[in-house]
Amino acid sequence: MKRFVLVLSALAVSISAFAQREYARELLEQDVTRSMNLHHNYEAPEKVVDTPAPRGYKPFYISHYGRHGSRYHWTANHIDRGLSILDSLAAHDLLTEEGAAVREDLWQIKDAHKGVVGYLTHKGAEQHQGIAHRMYERCPQVFEQKDRQRVEAVSTAAQRCIQSMANFCLQLTRENPSLQFTMDAGERYAEYLSNSSGLRHVDKSRTNAILDSLITAELDPTRIMASWIKDEAAAEKYVHNPRIFIYYVFWAGSIGQCLDIEDPYIYRHFTFDEIYALWAYNDAYYYSSMCGNLENERNEDLIGQRILKDILEKADLALEEGSDKAADLRFGHDSALSPLISLLRIEGLEEAHSVAQAPDVWFGFRSMPMASNLQMIFYKNKKGDVLVKLLYNERETTIPAVQTCCGPYYKWSELREYFTSLL
Repeated sequence: MKRFVLVLSALAVSISAFAQREYARELLEQDVTRSMNLHHNYEAPEKVVDTPAPRGYKPFYISHYGRHGSRYHWTANHIDRGLSILDSLAAHDLLTEEGAAVREDLWQIKDAHKGVVGYLTHKGAEQHQGIAHRMYERCPQVFEQKDRQRVEAVSTAAQRCIQSMANFCLQLTRENPSLQFTMDAGERYAEYLSNSSGLRHVDKSRTNAILDSLITAELDPTRIMASWIKDEAAAEKYVHNPRIFIYYVFWAGSIGQCLDIEDPYIYRHFTFDEIYALWAYNDAYYYSSMCGNLENERNEDLIGQRILKDILEKADLALEEGSDKAADLRFGHDSALSPLISLLRIEGLEEAHSVAQAPDVWFGFRSMPMASNLQMIFYKNKKGDVLVKLLYNERETTIPAVQTCCGPYYKWSELREYFTSLL
């Protein structure tokens, strides 16, 4: 009987994984730019949906962490590692007409990066202005309090984060010119906004083996290599690992969706099955480094803990009698927001899975696109009782480990106790 139950359980997991893979394929077919996950442009909710707060409760304070918006590649190496191979192949007349077209697309991407590597693009600016606008529209009461007019914004020293902060605050100023802002950035703030120092050493050999196995199983390089290269034997001198070479090219070109140029559309050089395979590998790759999983033993939690500590400290001050704080806004990186989300055990991330299961449990384009964000909206009644609602990428979410009191609303005292336990 026990064996029968185990077999049924394994079968259910297998069916669920298959369903998730099919669902992922459907989502990629709807929009192929989702295939590179963290490079995907932010998808704002088509309609803002709010569960009404309990009677008598009104929003008065917001605590927020946002990833920078769409940007240029943060390092030129992300372009050059694939382009340099294509250049070598071109120099030895080894590229086909299709291969030359791929190379030309990457050169367009490279030219667009001159002098702006790592900076925010106009699309990224628009994303943060849009999020700020919807935040104001959603909770105008927070920003229209006569005794709470102060908004404190902080950013890491990265240009794209500073630009995101500026665009966010600019939009809130347009909404209500009477708001009082402070905006600060620098390494001092990165100490808690995006600090990976002190992480314990974790052997990555198992993770690397899983990733190697995954790309080998998912991606067949045969068609691409034959389509791009005239003489594969001669090209071996420059292309040491065809699968990784293809991935480098795809990763370099996928940033095109974020840029302020007409996208050269790297996707036209790949079949859908190849795009799906590259998505699955990329999804597992970033799940391995940004989320709590079995291989890293939730090693990244420390990054999230530093942010959570700041959230708690500032919320405590904002809740004090006489506070004039309307909102705390933080601007950082995916490599910090993702560990925070993972640490909190947000719905969908309650359990740590193996990296091998990543494409079945975590879609990077949905969880951590450009401008992804976490918002905590605080409500209180005339008695001073405080409730909190969480928004993940502007959509209501919950933490299954903590019981809500009604709908998506938590008693702050209970949520705070849970947060404290995570530290």
